[in-house]
Amino acid sequence: MGRGPARAIAVIGTSIGIGAAVVLVWNEWQLAWRLGALDEAGRNLVTVAPESRDDGGAVGRPLHLVGEALVPAPIRDPVLGVSVEALRLDRTVETYQWVERKEGSGDNKTLRYERIWSPLPIPSERFEQRTLHVNPKTLPLTSASSVAAGARIGRFELDEALLAALPATREILPEGEAGTLSARGMVFRRSGDWLYGSDPAAPEVGDVRVRLAAAPTGRISLIGTIDGSGRRLVPWRAPNGMEVALAAYGEVAPERLLGAAARGGWQEAWSLRGLGVLGMVAAVMFALPALAGRFAGNPAFRGRRRLGTMLLMAAGLAAGVCVAGRIGARLLLALGVADG
Repeated sequence: MGRGPARAIAVIGTSIGIGAAVVLVWNEWQLAWRLGALDEAGRNLVTVAPESRDDGGAVGRPLHLVGEALVPAPIRDPVLGVSVEALRLDRTVETYQWVERKEGSGDNKTLRYERIWSPLPIPSERFEQRTLHVNPKTLPLTSASSVAAGARIGRFELDEALLAALPATREILPEGEAGTLSARGMVFRRSGDWLYGSDPAAPEVGDVRVRLAAAPTGRISLIGTIDGSGRRLVPWRAPNGMEVALAAYGEVAPERLLGAAARGGWQEAWSLRGLGVLGMVAAVMFALPALAGRFAGNPAFRGRRRLGTMLLMAAGLAAGVCVAGRIGARLLLALGVADG
C-alpha cells in the first residue's frame, strides 16, 4: 500500500477513534452526574404521607411517598380505540421490513438481505440492491404512549415523568377468543404475544404487528418532589441539573428505588462502553497498516500477533479514556463546577 492511501486510512482511523473517545467521555460524565444526583437525593430525602396536609418543608426537596395511584377516567388509545383504566397505556408497533447485511469489503464483499420486524423505519433507498428490496417510506402505524390525565395519589397530581417510570405490566388484549382490533384499514388478531394485521405465519414486507400493555392503577412508591404549587408531584432536580423521577409498584423502601436506579445507570454505561470499545477497535484496525509500517521490526505487528496487538491497544485506549473521563467528571462535581 502506498504512503498516500495508508495516510488516508490512518486519518479515517483517527477520526473514528476521536469519535469513540468523545462517546466514552460523555458516557462517564453522564454516569457520574446520575450517580451524584441519586446520592444527593438519598442524603436529603424526606417522607410525606399523601393524605397529610402538612408538607413538612418538602416542597422542592427530594421526597419518598407511598400511596394509591388513581385515575378519574380510562385512557383511550387514539388509533386502536382501546380504553383501559390505567396510569399509562403503551402501544408497541413493529413493521416487517428488509434489512441489508454487508460482509467483507471490496471484491470480497457479500450482500445479504433479510426480512425482520422493526419498530423503526429502515430506509431501503440506501441499499445497494434497492430496486429489489423496497421498504415502506412511511410506517402505517407507530409506537406511542398515553398517560392518564389527572392521575393522582391522595391530594397530589402525578407528573407524566413519574408515570413514565412505572413498568407496563398488564397486557391488553381484545375481548373474547375471536376478539379483533381495527385501525387504518387493518384488522389485528392475536397470535402468541402479538396482534397481527396479516397472516403471522407468512408475513410480507409492510405488514404490521402490535402489542398493548398498561401500567395499572394501585399502590405505588415514588421518589420525586412537590412543585411550588404544593399540589403536584414532579421529578426532583439535583444541584448538578440531573432529574430524579423513580417509581415502582407496592411499598418499596427508598434505598431499593435508589439502588435499582443506580444499577440501571451502570448497565447503560457498560452498554455504551462496549460501543466505545468497538469504535476503538475499528480505529486501530484502520491505523494498523501505518503502525505496522512504522514498527516493522516489532514482532507484535507481524503475522497473527497483529490481531492480539490491535485488541490490546483498543482496550487500553478505551480504558484510559473512561478513567480520564470519570476522574474529570468527579473532580468537577466535587468542585461544584457542574452545579446549577
